Amino acid sequence: MPEGFATSDRLQYSQLPLNSASTRKGLREEPDSSSGSKPHHAAGQQSGVEWRPAGTDLQGQKLAFVGMTSESYDQIRVWLQYHQTLGVSLFYLFVDGQAARPEVQAQLMLLPGVTVIARDEELIERQAHSRIWNETWLAAFFHKPCNHELFVRQSLNMEIAIEMATKDSVDWLLHIDTDELMYPGGNDGFSLQHVLAAFADDVDTVVFPNYESLPESDKVHDPFTEVTLFKRNYAHVLSESYFKSYHTVARGNPNYFITYGNGKSAARVRPGLRPNGAHRWYNYFRAPIRRDRCDCAPTEDDAKRCFILPFDRSAFLAASLKTDDELLDWFNERLVWNDQAVVTEMLKNGLFVRIFAPQILVRGFQAMNTQTNVKGTQDMQLPVLPDPEMNHKLTQQQQQQQQQQQQQQQQQQQQKQQQTVPSVIQPAEVKAAIVDNTVVEGAAQAVQQAADSVLTTAKDASDAVVAEVKAAATA
Repeated sequence: MPEGFATSDRLQYSQLPLNSASTRKGLREEPDSSSGSKPHHAAGQQSGVEWRPAGTDLQGQKLAFVGMTSESYDQIRVWLQYHQTLGVSLFYLFVDGQAARPEVQAQLMLLPGVTVIARDEELIERQAHSRIWNETWLAAFFHKPCNHELFVRQSLNMEIAIEMATKDSVDWLLHIDTDELMYPGGNDGFSLQHVLAAFADDVDTVVFPNYESLPESDKVHDPFTEVTLFKRNYAHVLSESYFKSYHTVARGNPNYFITYGNGKSAARVRPGLRPNGAHRWYNYFRAPIRRDRCDCAPTEDDAKRCFILPFDRSAFLAASLKTDDELLDWFNERLVWNDQAVVTEMLKNGLFVRIFAPQILVRGFQAMNTQTNVKGTQDMQLPVLPDPEMNHKLTQQQQQQQQQQQQQQQQQQQQKQQQTVPSVIQPAEVKAAIVDNTVVEGAAQAVQQAADSVLTTAKDASDAVVAEVKAAATA
């Protein structure tokens, strides 16, 4: 068994964290060198390894994600691009909120490898007959409000995703939310496919411990691009440091992590697979703001009835009972890490870590999506939605506007072929952008320049981290 992994029967725990961050040459977690103890990074990390996209057929492993989302199209698209870079080829998205709007569903359906599942009558009826309702371990969550209901819906969605993954011949299935990013920082190629391909065939489940993002300001709007400070999972820190600094890190919150700390898992898609909650799998055959989203009363008793996690209860009561100014103070006191002396100390003892890889990649995707003249699926004819009621919502006026916009864009493309630049990992977009060989050549150069820019920015970030570590070590 390679260093960095521990096994328990048919379940294995990967030392690679799950969360958001950014890329650099080497893909190492620099602050480890200042801790004065053994390095905390995963096995396989080496300096000087140049990042390259993993591709979608590496090692013959076919990976799929399942998740619920209520985000905007632009946010979901960047999330998809990032994980396609890691080698994930299929995505089963159960849409809600803004993501359930007809125009957003239509755009998502155009993206390669994306399956959109709306919460319509057909889905509700199908889930009403799910065997999930026979699970005794889940019975305590049935017919309860707020995140109890969310937990049950996630399990129901995961069961349907298993059926889809089986039909699609998927090797590994993971349940990941669109506010989370996988980070295979311990792999030389930054490839989730490489990580999962390393496990023996008799390993059914791999657990990825999660890291928790730590905002250093109350002005953060996009954690993926603005946050680089993370709280390590307690599975990745020395026990001595963990207990010594527990109260400092918890900051008055009920637990070490404000949300879950048991990670997320990947499962081999085999007969008998079933969800075991939102974070785990099992095999039958083998061993937005609380005040706006919940109608529970702001009392201790109702909070316990409505919310699973202690921090969720505290946050709900604070959001319900405090003024905006009081709520901002509560947020800063418990969640914002703006005391640089404390941050530096936690970096030195290994409880915190700076991670830059996802941040730089996400920023790169956002910039390319903004600059491209093709603008992905916005240049394409929206498909006919399977639900007649949703089709009706795409009015004749909207369709006429789409046609006019397409005609204008086609004229612009003919006049400015040299300026057409496709997105990095959207084959359908590249195909749409191709007019002649000149455009193909220009697009290839643009992609290469974008990749060079990412690596250059990564090196600058690496140098900055080294300087920070040296300063912390001498403090």
